Amino acid sequence: LVHHAAFIGVGLVASFLVSEIERVPPLGIALVFLFVFFETAFQIFLLAMGEPLLGGIAFWGVAVANLLAAAAMAAYLWYRHPRILTHFNRIWNED
Repeated sequence: LVHHAAFIGVGLVASFLVSEIERVPPLGIALVFLFVFFETAFQIFLLAMGEPLLGGIAFWGVAVANLLAAAAMAAYLWYRHPRILTHFNRIWNED
């Protein structure tokens, strides 16, 4: 139950932030860095505390599942907000 509530909360926050990228394009870069930071922190947490929590589940299985879930969420958000890529291109190509 906690797992589902956490993902619903993260999904709501991610959806709000992605919709805000259309108004404030640099927020997209910050969102990418934030994702990388949290994903890395979670993997470090699993390496440190994972054995008692995960039992027999392999570390790489959790890492692959997280990346697949993130890719699915990103694909859905990109489908719902197709102009995001143009905002990223505009940010990187500013002179």
